[in-house]
Amino acid sequence: MAEKRIIPLPMGDTSRLITYLDDVEKNIEYIRSQANFLQQEQSNFIIILQKLKDECLTCVMSNADRQQLLANMERIKTRIESVQITVNTVRNTDQKAALEKVMLRLDAMETLLDENPQDAKEKIAICFNTCLSETSGPIDSKFQNYLLECTVDDQKQVRRKLESWLRTLDDAQHG
Repeated sequence: MAEKRIIPLPMGDTSRLITYLDDVEKNIEYIRSQANFLQQEQSNFIIILQKLKDECLTCVMSNADRQQLLANMERIKTRIESVQITVNTVRNTDQKAALEKVMLRLDAMETLLDENPQDAKEKIAICFNTCLSETSGPIDSKFQNYLLECTVDDQKQVRRKLESWLRTLDDAQHG
């Protein structure tokens, strides 16, 4: 059996390939960040549609107009939910366990958003403050411990989600 020989590339070619590989990696990170942004936008639209639906149910209008608006909202919600955006993050066992705990907290806050928006806003603000490097108020140390065990990508995504909820709640209060 003949021995395979690796023919070294001239130094200029190796440098060019490394530069090209770095550019590809930067583009992949850009695509990942855009996909994460789109996931958040999708969540925002769903929250906005729910708020509009709640408002529609309490507004004074004819039953026919209400039914038409609700049907349009349901059509739009179905359309936004038909879009699947997935960004996979490689995690070890500890990171997976920590993310599950964080997601349980977020799910509880999301449920609270529907039941009691004011209480939800307080809890969301505390958790959001926990995500910041320079806090400006109370933090949730248990949530912080879970969050610190997550990947950096997961930490960013959680922070963006909390920030988005706060922005949506502020918009609903002031608009």
